[in-house]
Amino acid sequence: MSDSPESLDLLVVGAGPSGLSYALGAQGVARRLGKGLRLGILDAADRPGGWVHTRSEGAYTLETGPYGYLDKHPELAEILDRLGLRDQALYPAPAAKNRYVLARGRLRRMPSGPLSFLFSRILRPRAKLRLIREPWAAPHPGGDETVAHFAARRLGPDAAEALVVPMFTGIYAGDPDRASLASCFPRMAELERDHGGLFKALWRLRKQVRKAGQGVGAPRGELTSFSGGLSTLIDAFADHFGAVVRLGTEVISVERVGPGPGVSDGFRVTTAGGETLHTARLALAAPARKLVEVVRPLDEVLAGLMGEISYGGVSVVHTAYHRSDARRVPEGFGFLVPRQAGRHLLGSVFVSTIYPEQAPSEELLLRNVLGGMMQPDLVEADDDRLLEIVAAEHRELLGIEAAPCFSEVVRYPGCLPQYEVGHGALLARMEERVAGLDGLYVTGNAWRGIGLADCLAKNFAAGEAHFGEDG
Repeated sequence: MSDSPESLDLLVVGAGPSGLSYALGAQGVARRLGKGLRLGILDAADRPGGWVHTRSEGAYTLETGPYGYLDKHPELAEILDRLGLRDQALYPAPAAKNRYVLARGRLRRMPSGPLSFLFSRILRPRAKLRLIREPWAAPHPGGDETVAHFAARRLGPDAAEALVVPMFTGIYAGDPDRASLASCFPRMAELERDHGGLFKALWRLRKQVRKAGQGVGAPRGELTSFSGGLSTLIDAFADHFGAVVRLGTEVISVERVGPGPGVSDGFRVTTAGGETLHTARLALAAPARKLVEVVRPLDEVLAGLMGEISYGGVSVVHTAYHRSDARRVPEGFGFLVPRQAGRHLLGSVFVSTIYPEQAPSEELLLRNVLGGMMQPDLVEADDDRLLEIVAAEHRELLGIEAAPCFSEVVRYPGCLPQYEVGHGALLARMEERVAGLDGLYVTGNAWRGIGLADCLAKNFAAGEAHFGEDG
C-alpha cells in the first residue's frame, strides 16, 4: 500500500466481519464493471475477524466470540460462494431445536406457539390467563418503547420476565429497561404494527413458523458454522484479500482533503506509526467507541454522537464434563436465565450438542456467559471466582457434581454495543452527518445489527450498492 496521495480508491478501517464483507461487496462490483479497485484494509489487531475467533485446545473447538450466524439473508450464500465455502457450512444437530429457560428452579423447554405457551409449565395459571389476553393488549404508547415495557404490555409482566427478557439478555447482555425494542427486536415491533399483535401475527404466519420451527418474533434462519469453527470464514476472507489486509496498523485520525495540487478529493488517514494514506473513499468499520477520537478531526459532531453509544462486556467460561457426570443435562441448544431468578449466569450453550464435532464424543462442552450491563462486576472478576460461580450453578441447575475435565475463562470488556432507547434517532443523526461527507461510510455492530449475520449481509450489500452507483 503506497503513501502516494492517490494510492487508494477505497480504504477500510477495521478487518472485522463488517469491514471485510463491505470490501468484498465493493470489490465484486468493481470486477463486474471491469474496473480496477485499489483497496486497502487496516486493523490495529494482530489478526482479522474482530470478536470472531476460533481456538483449538486439544480436542475442543472454542469460539471466543459468536458461535454461529443465522443464514437469514440471501447475501450470506453469495459471500460463501465468493469465498468458496458453500460446501463447508456446518448446521446444528436436530436436538439443538430444543431450547430451555430456567423457571421456578428447573429448566423447562421453551414454547414455540400459542398452544405450547398455554400448556407449558414455565408460566403459572395466572400468567397464562394474562397471556390469553395478548390480542387485546393496550396499543403502542408511541415513541421508542423499551423491550421490558413492550413485553409486559403485550404478554403481561410474568411472561415478559420469563420469556422475552431472557431472550434479550442472551443476545445483548443488556438492560431490558433501557433497551429499545425497535432497535433490538425490529421483527417484534413490525409484527405488532402489521398484524395488531403477536398471536395474531403467529396465526396468520403459522405456515412459515411451522416450517422454520421457530416462534413468532424469534430470529429467522438456521444457525450456521463450519467444521473448523467461524475462523474458517475469517481465514477465507484473509486468503481472498491477501496483502490487502494490513494488521497491527492503528488509525489515529481521519481528515478531509482536496481537491488541490497533486491531491484529489478524499480523505487523509494517519496511522500510529506515522504513515499517511490518501483514499478517495473511506469505510470506518471499527467499534464506534474506538472511532470517537479518530473522526474528531473530520467531524466534531459525529465524534460526539459516536461517544453516546454505550457498551457492555461479558465473561465467557467454557467447561467440559464427562457425559457420565452430566446425565441430567437435557438434550438441546442450551438454556437462558431470567434476571428475576437471582442467578449469575445469563445462560449456557450446549456446544457439543449443537456441533458434536467440537468436543470429544464422551464429553459435554458448555459455553457459559456472565456479566453484561446488569452484572458488570463479573466482567472483571478473577478466574477462580467465575469458575466457582459456574460450578455452583451447574450443580444446582444441571445436577453436575463433578469438577470439569476442562475449563477456560475469557473476558470481553466493551464488546457489545447497547441499542438503548433513542438509538434509532441517534443513528439517524449520525447518518445525516456521514451523508454530508461524500465518500465516507461508517458501520459496525453499533450501527446495522449486532448479530454476525447482519454485519456480514448488510455490509456486503452496502459495498455493492455504493460501488454500483458509479456503474
